[in-house]
Amino acid sequence: MTHEHGDHLRGVGPLARRHGVPVYMTPGTWLSGRLGEVPQLHWITPQSRFAIKGLLVDPITVPHDAREPIQFRFEADGCHLGVLTDLGYPSDHVAEAFRGCDALILECNHDPHLLQTGPYPPTLKRRVGGNWGHLANGQAAALLARLGLDRLQRIVCSHLSEHNNRPELALEALTPLLDGDASRLTIAPQDSGLHWQAVS
Repeated sequence: MTHEHGDHLRGVGPLARRHGVPVYMTPGTWLSGRLGEVPQLHWITPQSRFAIKGLLVDPITVPHDAREPIQFRFEADGCHLGVLTDLGYPSDHVAEAFRGCDALILECNHDPHLLQTGPYPPTLKRRVGGNWGHLANGQAAALLARLGLDRLQRIVCSHLSEHNNRPELALEALTPLLDGDASRLTIAPQDSGLHWQAVS
């Protein structure tokens, strides 16, 4: 679990109880008090690596409006995957922690113009566009530029807002960093799964 917001937490408790799935989260996320009983609960500490069988997991603190928000970097057989959604701005700490990934799931939440002219109330617009909200397309591009692109084979643009973004705007922001070659980019759909992405 990265944090306690409903779009991340909603199905965790029932899934864990019904199928005996182990759940890993920070104490701060647990304090939301909305999970109910979790039979196999494991506490994790930001910036403290742990292992699940052969998979190494690095929980990384991120700026987001939750109690103890984290994102994850995974390593197996020398291959590194970064998962970076739900962060308000591309901090130095985040850029350093996710440098050198082979694949990256990267939040491209909104286009600032669409957010400001869209249907959200002013308070929600400020939250989403603020330093503790979500990455705009340009912020995602700025972060990507800091991560180094030599090793990065696949980039999945994720967490696109249905109201405040469009896939072509996310691609338009990131493609110039790849010398105009969008073949490494994929858009994660909101309402369906994503096919496996090959990384060697």
